[in-house]
Order: sequence, then C-alpha cells, then structure tokens
Amino acid sequence: MHIYEKYGFSEVKLADYEYELSTTELYEILKTRFEIFVTEQECIYQDLDDKDQDAIHVFCWNDSGRVAGCLRIFWKDHDEAAGVAQIGRVVTLEHGKGIGGQMLNEDVRIAVEQLKAKHVRTIFKEGELVKDSVLAKFAYTAADGKVYDVDFYNLDVIISVGYRVKSIRGTQFRIWANSVLKEYIIKGFAMDDDRLKGNCGGNYWKELLDRIRNIRSSEKVLYRQVLTIDGI
Repeated sequence: MHIYEKYGFSEVKLADYEYELSTTELYEILKTRFEIFVTEQECIYQDLDDKDQDAIHVFCWNDSGRVAGCLRIFWKDHDEAAGVAQIGRVVTLEHGKGIGGQMLNEDVRIAVEQLKAKHVRTIFKEGELVKDSVLAKFAYTAADGKVYDVDFYNLDVIISVGYRVKSIRGTQFRIWANSVLKEYIIKGFAMDDDRLKGNCGGNYWKELLDRIRNIRSSEKVLYRQVLTIDGI
C-alpha cells in the first residue's frame, strides 16, 4: 500500500506558485511551516525569503484538511543555466509516518522536471503560443533500453523561453535579440550578413533578392527616386 493511502493522506500535488498554487493552498503550506519551524522548533528566522515565488511546491493533505507535509524546489542562486536544483523548507505536520521521506524519494525527481518546464507551461497558459502548433512527440530509446515519448519544441518556444529564463545565457540571448529587434524597428530590416555570404544562406539568398526587386519596383520607391534625380 502506498504510504499516502496508508495514512489517509491525499496524493501529493506539485504546484507552480504563479499559476497552479491557490491562495488557500499557499496559506495552508505557510501555516504548516510556521507551526513546525517557528512554534514547535522555536526557530527564529525569516521564513518568507522570496524563494516561494520561483519554486515548485510539493505537498499533500491529511484527512483533517491540513497540509501534512510539504517541500519546495528551486534553482540554486536563481541560476537556471547551472541546472542545480535546491530543496528547501521540508516539513511534516505528522511525525513518524515517513511522509517526508516519501516526498523526497519519489516526488522530487518529478518536481525537478516540472521546474525545468516551468517557463514552457507559462507560455502556453498565457496564450503566447498554441501548444499543438509548436510541440511534437517522438519516440526515444533511452540508455535503459526503454522507449519514451519525448517532447520536441520548435524555435518559437526556444525564443519565448529565452525572454523568460533567469541566467547568464538568458541575459546574453536577450542582449542579442534586442539588438536585432531594435535594428528591425529603426531600419525596417535586420540581416545576418555573414550567414548570407556563406553557404548557410541557402535559398534565403534568392528570397532576399526577390523581395528587394519587389520593393524597388513599387510605385512609391520609383517616385522617390525620380524626386531625388530631379532634385525636388
């Protein structure tokens, strides 16, 4: 029998602070943490440390409607690029039932995976991208010989995540992307000269020439050229 079922606990829930964690759930998590850390253990410290907002919260309920156990997982030093997940605020309201160990043994791995996909879930929930149009599933044979369905996202998702992730690499991406966007807004175009000069340009070079010809042949452009020639 699963330990949650054995002691009458609900199945564990993993929740993102911003979109999946309700006000009631957050209140009950904090209530349990305060009761154990502050009241029972007499630990005088600031429990609200601004890490809850970026964490995945793992918790379950007892049959009295209280949070029986909870923990949170977040990126160490807010550095997603480093990929080091940190576990904090592990607490159980009812001792000796193994609920803390159960969450650590079985649920942390799942929570880390959710933490990695947090930005992607947010992108879909906010309607920035439509999941079915940017996601494909492919079968992948892992080292253990088993076949798993793996999610593959297109370039749209990569760009959207780049504008959300908090890391050195994310900052570098935004600096580059903003410079390209700025050039496009000011000039009306942005070009990767080196790529077009090399083989990576491919058929895009022909497309670029066709678009330039089309622009040059427009009536407005011709009219401006005539005015320039006539010195008007």
